[in-house]
Amino acid sequence: MIRPTDGRELTHRGPEGGVRGAARALLSQRGVRSSRAGYSIIELLLVVAVLAVLSALAFTQLDAYTVKSKRTEAILGLGALRAAQRLYYLDNGRFADRFDQLAFDVTNGQRINGQTYKGGRYTYVLSNPTGPLSYRCTASADLDGDSWPDVLVTQAIQDE
Repeated sequence: MIRPTDGRELTHRGPEGGVRGAARALLSQRGVRSSRAGYSIIELLLVVAVLAVLSALAFTQLDAYTVKSKRTEAILGLGALRAAQRLYYLDNGRFADRFDQLAFDVTNGQRINGQTYKGGRYTYVLSNPTGPLSYRCTASADLDGDSWPDVLVTQAIQDE
């Protein structure tokens, strides 16, 4: 029999039995882990695979929220353009066909020409598709890098 240092008699016999079982029991009582304790490689790979799937789902959702937050510029810009067009229509009886006729501005933006305005992320194009009693403004940008432009449109057509 193996006697611990505190004078107790160790009578436990492990699955191996005999001295080996008693030694293993003594080590486990002292907090020393055996070489068989821990996780197998399969369990670790399973945890890593689950974490990879969860992170992939999180990143796709994060990308969608990022694109949605960038779209705010176009929504606000088109709303400002719509308000400017209404004021212009009330004053002149027709819609403006050029940005320089409107009180329209976007943060970090600049006019490229009369019908094109480059904002922070979006390019705005103004047109009168059916004459002076209509307008269409298209805001387009490639926000998510997929080579398909994200397009928002506002338009109005007045009856004569």
